[in-house]
Amino acid sequence: MKGKDPFPHSDYFLLGFVSLLVQVVLLREVLVAFRGAEIVLAPSMTAWLLGLSVGGLFVAQRADTSGSRFLPFFGPPVAATLQVFLAAASLLLFRNAHRILSLDPGILPPLHALLFLLLPTFFLCAAFCGVGFAGGLASSDSHRNGAHRLDSFRIDSPGGTLSRPEVFPSATLLPVSKAFLWESAGATAGGILFTFLLVTLPSSVVLAVAAGGIAVGAFSKRRLLSALLLFGFSILLFSSRAEFERLRWNEISDSSPFLETFETPFQSVALGGVPDEIVLSTNGIILGILPDEASNDVAAGLILSQKPDAESVLLLGHASTGVAKALLRSGIRRLDHVELDPFLVRRLASYPAARLPNDTRYRLFSADGISFLSHTRKRYDLVACLVGDPISASTNRYFTRDFFLQVRRILRPDGVLAFRLTSSMEFLGEDFARYLGSLWRAIREVFPVTAVSPGETLWVFAASRPGLLSDSPERLAPRFPHTGFRSDYFSAEHLFTMYRPERARFLRRILDRRAALVAPNTLLHPISYFFGLSVWAHFTNDRALSRILALLSRFRTSWLLLPLIAGLILLSWRIPLPFARISRNEKPIPRRYVAVTILFSSGLLSMGLYFLVLYSFQARRGILYRELGLLNALFMAGLASGSLLAHRFVPSSRSLFHRLALSETLLPFPPVLLGLGEFFSPFPSGSPCWTVWYGFLLFSTAVVTGFQFPIAGLLAAEKKGPRDGGEEGTSAAKERGQRAAVALAAAGAESADNLGAALGALLFGVLLIPVSGVNAALAGAVLLPAILAFALFSLDIRNLT
Repeated sequence: MKGKDPFPHSDYFLLGFVSLLVQVVLLREVLVAFRGAEIVLAPSMTAWLLGLSVGGLFVAQRADTSGSRFLPFFGPPVAATLQVFLAAASLLLFRNAHRILSLDPGILPPLHALLFLLLPTFFLCAAFCGVGFAGGLASSDSHRNGAHRLDSFRIDSPGGTLSRPEVFPSATLLPVSKAFLWESAGATAGGILFTFLLVTLPSSVVLAVAAGGIAVGAFSKRRLLSALLLFGFSILLFSSRAEFERLRWNEISDSSPFLETFETPFQSVALGGVPDEIVLSTNGIILGILPDEASNDVAAGLILSQKPDAESVLLLGHASTGVAKALLRSGIRRLDHVELDPFLVRRLASYPAARLPNDTRYRLFSADGISFLSHTRKRYDLVACLVGDPISASTNRYFTRDFFLQVRRILRPDGVLAFRLTSSMEFLGEDFARYLGSLWRAIREVFPVTAVSPGETLWVFAASRPGLLSDSPERLAPRFPHTGFRSDYFSAEHLFTMYRPERARFLRRILDRRAALVAPNTLLHPISYFFGLSVWAHFTNDRALSRILALLSRFRTSWLLLPLIAGLILLSWRIPLPFARISRNEKPIPRRYVAVTILFSSGLLSMGLYFLVLYSFQARRGILYRELGLLNALFMAGLASGSLLAHRFVPSSRSLFHRLALSETLLPFPPVLLGLGEFFSPFPSGSPCWTVWYGFLLFSTAVVTGFQFPIAGLLAAEKKGPRDGGEEGTSAAKERGQRAAVALAAAGAESADNLGAALGALLFGVLLIPVSGVNAALAGAVLLPAILAFALFSLDIRNLT
């Protein structure tokens, strides 16, 4: 006879552990595929959450039918194994996307084609997780063992204490919520392990660790053949890591030989070429060739042309040591270079082509540029920002009004700011106009004096004092020799080709008109981050996506907030006094419907706050790539803690429904705290205290959602009578009915939560935050649960059946 399993919930722990690792690997891969644009996290998480819902509902629909024969086989271990296999196949898919789409390496693919290619993998991996979670419960003996049966319980109400028989399936509360608790604990462990140990390892190695974890679990359950096969697959993934990394380089370039790829806590890096001439790519974007003296000298010459007497220079750049070397060939006395990623700098320093300048005037600071600006007390004559285009929340921070205010603070009165953007030489369409207009308005609100050098690379210069800048090469050329700049690739004569006064005036007119029609790009309203997708659509000639983005850009917060406020007014009119009760004569409302609605709203709001925290964290810290696993772990730890809290207090509760409604009133508090933190900014930008703060907000929100899950699952699984067998029913029919009830409780509760979360990911991650701003998203996150809580407390519990 088979012995009792000493660790009956270890399979759910393992499922959560593997699912978290698979999810983070896929998110990192999709970030690289989309050039680091975090906005893609929202549709990715939507696909994941929809997969969880569909997987759970699939089990629920088949739990009491002939299709249930597959359930004993498809439990958490099988689901976790299939997730790893599918994730490994997804790596091959992601790293052959250009070949599948018939595009040359390095070419921007159409956004919609890339989404349709990559998002199904999120859906399928999550569907396996959903099937494994609900299927494990439906096929286990949990409906017979460890039951928490509530044949009758008391309900407090203003009219007295009611007592009525409530028939629940056996073990509806404990098995479902305990499985949820252990799955959340496993995900927490996976997130912590990834953040502190696995973050710099290749994706194939992370999946090898996941496969090894499943193998250990199989070995502990004496499934020796499964353990052996999984260990073999883990070794195969580990030994194939070089081939997987070569595939990534082939997506970037086919003209340069592959050198190496590596992960840092901040980004994914790929190197090609030869040691003396390196092609550098980060997050799928080719930053340039090292060394490239011609391009670096042109950049340095243009920067110095607007401030020929600069003595102290601050360079903010990603792998911009070539420009630093060029600037040091001028008369400057101090050059401070701020680079976010010290791992990249150290690795590049091992190549002759990318060695650091050997000059006493040069100092390298390994820090986030925004954090450096907020802490430094130095003053500079010239600040050069060479961080790329604002296509991600991380780089968008360097093109906001908030950043320009910080730069103005550290510049001397006659100081100059210089930065560059990708633009168009001949045609500036509506997409580009909106994108550049929001940036132009942000900088014009801080710096009254500007100069531009139009072209495929648009150079923008800004200053506070009139007379410092000019678009005229006739004025710039005579003073250029004062820079002391020595170069074989740039001289004063080149200024006449780089500066075209008539083209500069034409560009200014377009930008001034467009700036009057769009909002300025700010930290709390990252509109350029959204418009950057329009530029992508422009480059790839994706007209359908351009029309969709143009339509979304017209979205106004009032379209969402006004119906919510109107609903609150109507509710108050229908129920004049708080906590008044609906008449008994009205049609009763099934409690399971209310419970599912609460879970749906909690999922929507918790995911909304999740994306608010992710964006705010990236805006403050700029290291989401490193700490994405940690933030996910804190969120899952909150879910586990909330579920554990429900276990301790719910069994002694006399009113499950009121407990559920009371927990809903707590959901507005985390977004209120987030808003207060953003308004008062109690910590300096870049401070680790922000990580603790945002982690606390995620954890507290997840505690409320985790607390609601087992209670709502219990209420949602109420039965009206025996299934499949009349009044008494056969033993087999009762068995099927109890098994189906457990599956329905698990799948129904989790599906409602995940469907709400999927909607929250799209609503907040794609629409509210980028288009309407953080403040509007916070308003929605506060109003939605407040209205729902008011409605819940206004219901008469005696009218809930």
